[in-house]
Amino acid sequence: MKKLICLFLIAVMTFGLFGCSKSNNELFTDEFFEDVVSIDYFGEESVSGKQMESVIKYLKGLKLTETDERIRTPDENGDHLYGIYAISFSKDDGAEIHLLCNSAKINGLDNDAYSLADENEDFIAGLKAAFNKAHGEK
Repeated sequence: MKKLICLFLIAVMTFGLFGCSKSNNELFTDEFFEDVVSIDYFGEESVSGKQMESVIKYLKGLKLTETDERIRTPDENGDHLYGIYAISFSKDDGAEIHLLCNSAKINGLDNDAYSLADENEDFIAGLKAAFNKAHGEK
């Protein structure tokens, strides 16, 4: 029990240190998550309530840069491209926001497109790890 309390306090202190810092991106802000009730990601069980904390922390911590290059779903021949995923956010009023993503880019709202600032970071792997953490997996 003491270990759980200690881990909880460390998490709270860590959030306090980094949670108040300036956002690294203009897409995943406090306002964006204000009325989100669940998050779904292709191939993963959705998260809601407290489970969303690790996913939200990961998304807010991303360093994104705006780009004009959007993710394409068909190739130049019109064939479906693989390796494209979707992440969906359900709001408390029933509205849903769907973002298209791959390992390095996110198609945002209003035709915004973002790429990860760190070329060595894999968005899909990081998102999957955040979902695993939300579900209590290591």
